[in-house]
Amino acid sequence: MRRAEGWAQRAVVVFLMAVAPLATTAEAGTAVTASTRVARPVDIAAPRTDFNGDGYEDLVVAAPGESAGPIAQTGAITIIPGSPFGLAGPLSVTLTEDSPGVPEACEPNDRWGSTHAAGDFNGDGYTDIAVGARETIGSAVGAGSVTILYGSVHGLSGKGSVLLTGSLVGVPAAQRAYARFGAALTSGDFDGDGFADLAIGAPGAPIAGQPGAGAVMVLRGASTGLSTHATTLIEGRNGVAGVGASRDGFGEVLLADDIDGDHDADLVVGVPHEDVAGTIDAGVLYRFWGSATGVSTTGQLVAVGKIAPHRRLGTVLAGPPNGTVYATAPGNGAVAWTIFEAHFGRTAPASMFVRYTDAIEADHFGAALLGANLGIHFNHSLVIGAPGYAGLGTVDAFDHHEILHVITASAAPPAGVAPAFGAALAAGDFNGDGAPDLVMGEPLADVNGAKAAGQLVVMYSNRVGPDRAAAQIWNQESFGIPSGSEAQDQWGWL
Repeated sequence: MRRAEGWAQRAVVVFLMAVAPLATTAEAGTAVTASTRVARPVDIAAPRTDFNGDGYEDLVVAAPGESAGPIAQTGAITIIPGSPFGLAGPLSVTLTEDSPGVPEACEPNDRWGSTHAAGDFNGDGYTDIAVGARETIGSAVGAGSVTILYGSVHGLSGKGSVLLTGSLVGVPAAQRAYARFGAALTSGDFDGDGFADLAIGAPGAPIAGQPGAGAVMVLRGASTGLSTHATTLIEGRNGVAGVGASRDGFGEVLLADDIDGDHDADLVVGVPHEDVAGTIDAGVLYRFWGSATGVSTTGQLVAVGKIAPHRRLGTVLAGPPNGTVYATAPGNGAVAWTIFEAHFGRTAPASMFVRYTDAIEADHFGAALLGANLGIHFNHSLVIGAPGYAGLGTVDAFDHHEILHVITASAAPPAGVAPAFGAALAAGDFNGDGAPDLVMGEPLADVNGAKAAGQLVVMYSNRVGPDRAAAQIWNQESFGIPSGSEAQDQWGWL
């Protein structure tokens, strides 16, 4: 996460539409181009996140910089429930490691909530959540931990919560100093048994004497909750291709999605610091199919594409089904930020080509990606965050006709200020009208003079697409949100 000075809260967001496919609009001002190939219609609706089972999706907002009194950067998450009228602030709850029942306590620099993944791990009809932290365990600084919180008719709470560590799931290397267990989390039903499973990345885990080679652990869901017996993926072991090397960081980025349309989730692992054919930090993508026995190494595919030094392919991932995955490469040669489209067929080799590019390095085009169904005109959209654009940030959405739509603020920020609008993206049907709504995080925004307190914009969708007249700004000063805005909270990560 980038740290920067925030910008005071804005009141208006505008929604602009380009009339020509892939044209760079004057308002956007970015050097965005794309191939002429038109994206295939696919279903990329996000899984439901409904912690209290009332039929309305809920929103999870992380504030990893939140402090607990004098204890700095302990972290917190806020759950804002959905309702027939949209997000309901007065019903919100903020949880920390000090909340009743949560098995850990707030400690400096835990940044609890830096990562999180939701899924119904015990199949009771209420969504549960896994929350990652930079936990220090014993003397192992930065070993990392994951807390599992279970949903109920009353929503999320610490009741019955479980703390996971590398040793607890059978991988002691993932509990070493700076192993970063929980640095990446993703949830999906990999074995098709109706229970959500959890994949946990520990990209800093030392493997066979190679510091930072990395590992991925997959825990299967069951009626009793997540198993602590992990299926472990490590490069060069247990059928996984490749050779684990120092600082590869296998497990740095994870994506669960039904890529092949067989109703079992598949797992994509981004390894942005992998060297390829002697090319440093070229980056690769691994794809593992789901099966009746869970994540399988049989038929795994590795996508590389045209390599370049420091390309870092797989820094960000988003994926619809039917074989398509989008992957950001922040350093693709002369083109600063590139979004690749990768295809993983059951019977064909992995293929990949450049889909969108932005030559302005400071734009951070593709720092956040979201596949979402946001209405008739956006039923197969890719939403792209460019949080560095003009020191302000912007969000680009390409609909299924490959027409560019730009969502940006209505005013320019002061010189040198970087509020990072679009640094985080999410979608959910918060009012139950059948059209998922778009959420755009701005975690470095100033709020009432509190620098980098953070905020977000919710743009409710009608049946056509996101509606600018229905946009709302939310922060910790909003009605019903339990905690107030404080400097460096960074509330707005999604």
